[in-house]
Amino acid sequence: MDVQNTQNLHFRNNLVERNQGGLNIRADSRGSATSLKGWIHNNLFVLNQNNPTLYVEGRQSSPYQEVTIYRNYFTRNISPYKNTIVLFQVREKRGFPPISHIPIETLIVPLGIKGHM
Repeated sequence: MDVQNTQNLHFRNNLVERNQGGLNIRADSRGSATSLKGWIHNNLFVLNQNNPTLYVEGRQSSPYQEVTIYRNYFTRNISPYKNTIVLFQVREKRGFPPISHIPIETLIVPLGIKGHM
């Protein structure tokens, strides 16, 4: 999805299975009033291949995007040369540090990610 000036995005209760990647969101806004507040929860991501299973990107022109990710299940996703989960230029609502700096043991508990990464 490529969204612009979208205030709310709810992606919940879905099965994302057997895709070239999984959920891909690119968000842009012109100011804090129209910044994205997204919720990704209660989803199953399984058997996705070759690209990140979850990719969320805020554009350089708008550092205001905010995403909350919880109660998702990631399993049997195969992306040999790319990260399984990518959060780029977005703010995590609960204030966790960037995902690339979190050890996998710590990542599993606060974001509710379970299964094989």
